[in-house]
Amino acid sequence: MAHGENAPINITPGAIRFNTDSMKLEYFRIGMEGGSTSSYAGIGTMAAGEWVQLTTDTPDIQTGGTRGLIASGNTNSDKIEYANLATTGGITTFGDIGGSNGAYRTGTADRTRAVFFNAQNATDSQFVTIASTGNSATHTTMPNDYNQAASCSDGVRGFRVGGTDAGTSYDSIYQIIFQSTGISLDFGNLSVARFGLHGNMNSTRGVFSGGANPSSPNGATTIDYIQMATQGNAADFGDLIEAGKYRMSGCNSIRGLIAGGSIGGSAERAIEYVTLSSLGNAVNFGALGGDANAGSNGACSSPTRALFVSIGNNDTTNYVQIMHEGEAVQFGDLGLGRNYAGTTSNGHGGLG
Repeated sequence: MAHGENAPINITPGAIRFNTDSMKLEYFRIGMEGGSTSSYAGIGTMAAGEWVQLTTDTPDIQTGGTRGLIASGNTNSDKIEYANLATTGGITTFGDIGGSNGAYRTGTADRTRAVFFNAQNATDSQFVTIASTGNSATHTTMPNDYNQAASCSDGVRGFRVGGTDAGTSYDSIYQIIFQSTGISLDFGNLSVARFGLHGNMNSTRGVFSGGANPSSPNGATTIDYIQMATQGNAADFGDLIEAGKYRMSGCNSIRGLIAGGSIGGSAERAIEYVTLSSLGNAVNFGALGGDANAGSNGACSSPTRALFVSIGNNDTTNYVQIMHEGEAVQFGDLGLGRNYAGTTSNGHGGLG
C-alpha cells in the first residue's frame, strides 16, 4: 500500500508496519478532519486512516555530531577551531572571527548555531553554523562592551551574564535569540556584580560560579542562578569550595563542572562540581592534568565529556567524563595557543 493510502477499517490507530516497497517504517493515524470517513469497529465513524512514514531526528543528524568550538583569545584572536568531542586528538581549523578581534569573548550555542559575545572594547557578537566551517558573521550588536562575562543557553536563547568595563564590574544579564539576529534584550541582574565568572546550565537553569569584583579582586565563592524561561534576577544557589575567577565550566544536563583558573591569586588545577537541578554547595571532582594556569577560561561539553581548552597560553587540552570524578587526561593539541578564548558546543547541558 502506498504512503498516505487509506487503510482497511480494521487497523488500530497507532499500529506500526514495515513497508516492503519503500523499505521504511510507517504508522497508522486517523486522517485529517474534514476528509473522508470510515467506520471503525468499537470506535464508530471517524476520519479515514492512512499510513505515514516514521521520521527520526537527532543532534547528530542536525549538526554532524557534537562539536566544540574555540574562538578568539589574547593571541590568534581572529581564529576559530573545532573538535569532535566524541573522539580525542583532532582539533581543526574552522574559520575566522569577523568583526572586532580580541580576548574575553564568551560563547554559547543552540543545536545548530554558535554565538560568541563581544570581545574586550567591542560590542559585536558573532555567529557561525556549527555543522559547517567558515568565517563568522555579525549576530547582534550588544548594548555595551562588558566583557569577561559568563554565558548560558536553553537552546532558544543565549545569555551574556555580568562582566567588566574600564575597571567597573556589572551585574547585568542580557539575552539574545539564536535564530533571530539583531535582538538583545535585558533579562535581569546577578545577585553580585562580577567578572571572570562562568556559566553551567541544564534546560531550565543557568548557574554562574565564582568571578571577581573590586571588593573581591582574587575571586568569590558565589554561585547564583536564573530560570532561563522567566525574566528576572538571579538567586542564591550555594558556594564554591574555593573562591576564584577565570575558571572553566563544562556541563551536561545533570552536572556542572568548575575547573582551574585563579584561586587566591594563584593558578589552580582543582575541579569542583554542582548538581544543576538542586541547590547547594560545590563538591570536589578531581583535577586538571598538566600545568595549571590562571588564564584558562574555556570549556566545551557533550552529554558525557567536558573538554577544557587552552590550559595556559599554549596548545594543551584536557577532558573528563562528567559523571565520573577524577583527574583530567590529555585530549589533543590546539593548532593555536591562547588564553581567554570563547568556547561553546552543540552538546552542552542546556540542550538536554
